[in-house]
Amino acid sequence: MKICESPSKQNSTAIPKKMVAKYPASLQDVIDGDIVGAGYHSLLKQFQNRLENVKRTNVPKIRKRSTTEDSDTEEIPAERKAAVQDTYGCVNWNVKFMPLNETKESQLEKQEMMKMKSKATNFDSEEVSNLLKATYYTQRKDINNGASIQQLCENWPFLYQEVGMCTHFKQLTGIDLKEMFLKSLDKKGQRLLNFLKTVGAEKKPKVLQTAAKLDVLRCQPEGCSEDLKDMVLLLLAYFDEKEEVMFHYVEQSCLVEDVDVEKCFFSINPEKGTKVESRKNKKQLPVNPRVLTLIADLADHEWRTD
Repeated sequence: MKICESPSKQNSTAIPKKMVAKYPASLQDVIDGDIVGAGYHSLLKQFQNRLENVKRTNVPKIRKRSTTEDSDTEEIPAERKAAVQDTYGCVNWNVKFMPLNETKESQLEKQEMMKMKSKATNFDSEEVSNLLKATYYTQRKDINNGASIQQLCENWPFLYQEVGMCTHFKQLTGIDLKEMFLKSLDKKGQRLLNFLKTVGAEKKPKVLQTAAKLDVLRCQPEGCSEDLKDMVLLLLAYFDEKEEVMFHYVEQSCLVEDVDVEKCFFSINPEKGTKVESRKNKKQLPVNPRVLTLIADLADHEWRTD
């Protein structure tokens, strides 16, 4: 701060990055050998918070709310919103060419075939997976051009079923979604559950209430991993999220056609409010700051109890 009163974002990022590169064993964001994000974002967050605290006296106490076109509540065009969700983590995000043995007509034919199969009570998962792989080019075109959730659900219904999600995710990222999820759950799930039920419950009454409720419900099997359900609900409580915002509850006898898909999915990622694309003049971190704080607290808890 003596050399430069207000370091640029590039410079403030370079310092934590170099520190982590020099002392990875002490400073890198790692859980069970897996690097979280770029590995230096929790240190970067601490560094930026320190800079803000030091500069606080130089910042006006009252700022007028901006009413420019960058407003948080501005409607974001679908095409632009699709474009800003960049290729981070993807290996096949924007497919340039259609498969050599495919035409527009054959793609539409396969698409219609999948629409018909999605209405049947039984279908061949392997056949559907092959159809999804063959039409991946067209799926990505629709998604990247900003097709709405409702349009995607109507045109590519299998994308909202397990077979479609797993196949598309594998093509997009090169990762087997189900295998990786179960592996991570087995490797890290119990540690996270232990932390939430002890430290999390001590810190936040809502987490304690949720943990007590889940202990009572554990004797009522519902065909889903108990640890998985506990983890999701405890994380919601820890981050003070509302279940009704994250989930869309329906009657057990409700048919797929009866569910308001557009409302269900847009309530998770609304186009207005606090969950829209960040404004250009705001700090942006690839990993949510609250998640970084949870990682730091978890590491500190394990260090103290080891």
